[in-house]
Amino acid sequence: MPEKSDDRGSVTQAQSRRVGIDLAIAAALTFGSFIACATTDAFETFQEVSRDYEYLELDEALIALLSLGLGAIFFALRRLQDQRREMVSRIDAEARSARLAMHDDLTGLPNRRLFRDRLRTAIERVSRYDEMIAVMVLDIDRFKPVNDLHGHGAGDRLLVTISERFTRVLRKHDTLARVGGDEFTICQVALGSRSDAVSVAERLVKALEGPIEIDGKSLIVGVSIGVCLGNAEIRDPNELIRRASVALRKAKKRSGSGYYFYDQQLDVSLALRATLERELRGAIEAAEIVPHYQPIIDLASGKIICFEALARWHSATRGFVSPEDFIAVAEDSNQIMELSELMLRQACRDAKSWPEDILLSINISPLQFRDNRLDEEILAILDSEGFPPERLEVEVTENALVEDPDLADRILMSLKARGVRTSLDDFGTGHSSLVRLRDLAFDKIKIDRSFVSDLTGNSQNAAIVEAVLAMGNSLGLPTAAEGIEDDTHLETLREKGCVLGQGYHFSRPVPAADVGRLITEIPEKLRKAARDKAAGDETGGTKAEQSPPGAKPDKPQAA
Repeated sequence: MPEKSDDRGSVTQAQSRRVGIDLAIAAALTFGSFIACATTDAFETFQEVSRDYEYLELDEALIALLSLGLGAIFFALRRLQDQRREMVSRIDAEARSARLAMHDDLTGLPNRRLFRDRLRTAIERVSRYDEMIAVMVLDIDRFKPVNDLHGHGAGDRLLVTISERFTRVLRKHDTLARVGGDEFTICQVALGSRSDAVSVAERLVKALEGPIEIDGKSLIVGVSIGVCLGNAEIRDPNELIRRASVALRKAKKRSGSGYYFYDQQLDVSLALRATLERELRGAIEAAEIVPHYQPIIDLASGKIICFEALARWHSATRGFVSPEDFIAVAEDSNQIMELSELMLRQACRDAKSWPEDILLSINISPLQFRDNRLDEEILAILDSEGFPPERLEVEVTENALVEDPDLADRILMSLKARGVRTSLDDFGTGHSSLVRLRDLAFDKIKIDRSFVSDLTGNSQNAAIVEAVLAMGNSLGLPTAAEGIEDDTHLETLREKGCVLGQGYHFSRPVPAADVGRLITEIPEKLRKAARDKAAGDETGGTKAEQSPPGAKPDKPQAA
């Protein structure tokens, strides 16, 4: 922290010279008056003056002269005092300006500029004494919802509380800085080993565990931390900060708060990801990514009621690219909007040839809900492609409703007003409340495949599935189960009252050209399986169709 100047009483040479002249004049006048009184010649001179001006008594002249000198001295002292006050005020203003230039106004912590200065100093010390330092970049998890739900005032007070908690974790000679809205950086110096940085990172994470009381409200946040260790080999502050930021991105991809240390492999992965990002942009422009369709089945009748569109990319150079890879890149690189538009337009064209009672389902990425015109853009595509809104169903995850609940609610209600159906995907894995589930009036909820995959072998999963089914029935919502892979899943879900199902037991996602075949084959396949089961029951045996050999669950991806 910059210290205030100790030269408050000092004045510039020019000001000192002016004050000195004033004092000299006053002193000369006073001293001259005393000399005049002490000398005969001066006395005679005053007598002559007195005779010439009889109305002016000698005593009065002396008093006037003395008064003039004292007045000059008083005036000079007052002027000096005013100048001192002006200088102190100017020095204080300069000190405040310097502090504002180097510190965050809200928390009082060093800002980005001061942090870099101290980091440079730490790097020089590392080179001189062969020490180790650690640079940490911290991002507050779930901070934006606090601002949105409780206002920026609560957000500011939360940041102050967080900075105080972090400060208590660090040593006095470490530097904690606030460099952005909810972003902090730390420079730890004189570390003995990596374990010292690990210990501090763990304590920083622990500092934000549990609710934080702000204005009588319990706020839940966390922190993700990227850490880069520095030694004498790295002398560039920007490189240390960059590496810590790369590690932060890795930390944020993990569920919950935590920390991650930079390693060289991260840069290799980053370079590969950058290449994939460029190729993805070209694939979107060339329309190489196309929708494949997986059916959603009415478990009672075996009839297909809906096809979910899932993005598939077969690259000329890479071959098949996993949706888990390129969807994540599309979201990180802000290409998800273009990819989603491409998928929706092509899916609308494909679905127009299906029977009119079969719906088209598309996934909406949580990042798309940052676009306050999302509803208008979806409806504009439907209009331009001539596809009825009543035949479209949008699937959203619970996490999509958390970041900006008001905006998400408005978009969904706007779509529903035009007849678009809504489905809550991966239910049970996010943060939805029953109140919001009721208020948003979803047309369907989907049970996440993670609960279905071990339905018969895990009593907790079975209990969760039963609870979701019971809740859906009480709210009058059809419930669809993802990840049905065999007859055991199918029969168990039927017995528990599940209405709809989706999974490899029925079909993998297929190209548009194969949809017509599935519309005919799947109902017949299920009817045959039911007849075989009935026949087996009569003879005391069972017969079940299994998934295709080597089949693995296929997680639907946002398009």
